[in-house]
Amino acid sequence: MTRGLDVRPVAGRADLDRFLRLPWRIYERDPNWVPPLLSDVRRALDSRRHPFHQHAEVATFLAARDGSVIGRIAAIANRAHNEFHDDRTGFFGLFECVDEQPVADALLHAAEVWLRERGMDRVQGPMNLSTNEEICSPGVLVEGFHRPPVIQMAHTPVYYAGLLEGAGYAKDKDLIAYWLEGWEAPPRIKRAYDRLLRDGRIRLRSLDLKHLPAEIDRIQNV
Repeated sequence: MTRGLDVRPVAGRADLDRFLRLPWRIYERDPNWVPPLLSDVRRALDSRRHPFHQHAEVATFLAARDGSVIGRIAAIANRAHNEFHDDRTGFFGLFECVDEQPVADALLHAAEVWLRERGMDRVQGPMNLSTNEEICSPGVLVEGFHRPPVIQMAHTPVYYAGLLEGAGYAKDKDLIAYWLEGWEAPPRIKRAYDRLLRDGRIRLRSLDLKHLPAEIDRIQNV
């Protein structure tokens, strides 16, 4: 353990608030960062209310030095994933960290130990609980730092990939988001859209705010 560095489980409301608010320090100089809704992250971590915890176990950790929080991580044992894939893969997620390799190493080690104690023999991440949650955004950004974040995709500091590789992790797969320049859709997409409407079996319309509860029911059914 690096001198002065303390990694401990999140314990109590004050620790949880520190966990939730750390990104504001990490991204304070990033003009493209879009803050998460604290209520969304808080709800996702609520084991009594959020359905993810019915089939998973989650532990959260903070890294601090001289009383100042400088990193965080969640360790995730997702039973539904392992039953479906017939493996023993654990996950880490909600990873935020200052640009210091020893801090990242200590956080990842804490998550790995916790997962190993629960029978996991492999670790993947960052995975923010699972790809089905409100805060999914798996992985780290490796290109396109100069652009605004893309929905459902990661937006992280430039140095995160280096920290994870420095801790012994390697890329598993690429997740690609496309950026369209200008306001006009590409001709190919426009032709497909026009063909869809001519077919007559599918209708596109805007959300009817006058009947919002019924609209929400339809969205949930889909």
